[in-house]
Amino acid sequence: MIKFIEPHKPNKKHFNKYLDMIYKAGVFSNGGLISSRFAGEISRVLGEYFIPHMTSSGTMGLVVALLALKKHHNLHDGAYVVVSNYTFPATYQAIKLAGMTPILCDLLPRTFDIKLPQDFTVDMILETATFGQEPAYEYLKTFNVPIIIDACGAFGCLDNMGLGNNADAWVYSFHATKIVNAGEGGCVYFSNPEVDNLAARIMNFGFNEYKACLPQLVGLNAKMSEINAAMGLAS
Repeated sequence: MIKFIEPHKPNKKHFNKYLDMIYKAGVFSNGGLISSRFAGEISRVLGEYFIPHMTSSGTMGLVVALLALKKHHNLHDGAYVVVSNYTFPATYQAIKLAGMTPILCDLLPRTFDIKLPQDFTVDMILETATFGQEPAYEYLKTFNVPIIIDACGAFGCLDNMGLGNNADAWVYSFHATKIVNAGEGGCVYFSNPEVDNLAARIMNFGFNEYKACLPQLVGLNAKMSEINAAMGLAS
């Protein structure tokens, strides 16, 4: 059997060192030292200008991205999000959790790019980086709608999914089945600073800079724990 992907087991010595640092700091969540360091390592791989939000899973990264772009673009509940029919169920489920309507589409032969409908209203695109290959950004941009790249299985690819202004958000997973293994975890990156700030609030219960929750923005808890970050750093 040829393995398509093989996770890196966390180095036990390094993992224990990070655990000692967590206990010494006394911070086990809410953006502590270790998750911040993990984010820095991810940023180093993606490029120093790309600072990700560390999430509790790739799925939660997708939900946060969908909610942030939905709010930023004033999309209504039930808005249509086109998505590949060749993906993990979590991609479809994240759209439903964000209160939007998934529209399953076929893939183009050979390239595995999504085949978008020409005669249908499209409010957002959730493209999957199938087998870790870079999506057809120029084609996706012709629809002039927000673009999210589900790269949950693609972290470590040499082209880094064309980060920059090619899409509005990219989501990676650090599940135990992925190359970088945090047990459970993920991250999301946004190209627009305003959406990035909005996502930071959404993934932390909707708190603003004054630690207040306002009714205009409903949030959730999507933050990565320090323990999971330690596993990720040690893998």
